[in-house]
Amino acid sequence: MRYFKKGRAPNCLTAAGSKKGAAFGDLETSCKNRLRTALGREQGWLCCYCMQRINDNWRTVKIEHRQSRSTSPSLQLEWKNLLAACPGGQDGPRSDQHCDTRKGDRSISLDPTNPNIETEVHYLADGRVKSDNVMLDIELNEVLGLNQPFLRRNRKAKLDGFIAEMTRRDRRSWSVRTLENEVHRYEQPVNGELPEYLGVIVWWIRKKIASKRN
Repeated sequence: MRYFKKGRAPNCLTAAGSKKGAAFGDLETSCKNRLRTALGREQGWLCCYCMQRINDNWRTVKIEHRQSRSTSPSLQLEWKNLLAACPGGQDGPRSDQHCDTRKGDRSISLDPTNPNIETEVHYLADGRVKSDNVMLDIELNEVLGLNQPFLRRNRKAKLDGFIAEMTRRDRRSWSVRTLENEVHRYEQPVNGELPEYLGVIVWWIRKKIASKRN
C-alpha cells in the first residue's frame, strides 16, 4: 500500500455533486467510466490496496468508496473518498476475496490518500504487509485480506527480484544517494504505469537508507 495524491475530480462528478440529493448510483455509465480512467491514472494503474495491476476496463477496475456509501452517504460523491480497486476475487469464495470485494459495505481507517499511510503500513521479507497499529492491522488482514497467500508470494517474488538485481552490484556502491535514486526511479510512472507491488520494494529501500543513516 502506498500514498496516492488526489488530483482534480472529473467534471461529471463535480456537476453531479452540486445537485441536491444526488447519489453515486445515479451517475451515468459514461461518467463512471471517466471516473475509472481518472482514478487509474492517479494511481499509476495499481489497485489502491493490494497494488496489483489494473487497466482501463470497467471489468477490471472497481470504484471503491473508502468510507462506505451506507455509513457515510455525504461522501459518496467526494473525489477524495473514491479509489480504483482490482476485482478482488469477486467471483470466488469469500475466503479468497480481497480488497474492495472483501471489504464490502464497510468503512476503514486505512487511507491511501493520506501521506502517513507509508509510515503506518510496512512489510516483512516474506511478503506480508502489516501495521503496528492493532486496528489498522485488523483492517489489512480481516477487512481487506491483503495477506492472501498469492499476494504474499507475489510481493515476495517482486522483492526477491529487486534484491537479486541490487546484489549483482557492488554493495559498496549502495550509498544513500544511490538508494534514494532507486526510490525515485521506482516511483516514476513508465507510460503512466507504476510497477506492480511497488510498496514492498520502496519499503525495503527506505529501510536500507535508514540503516545507513543510523
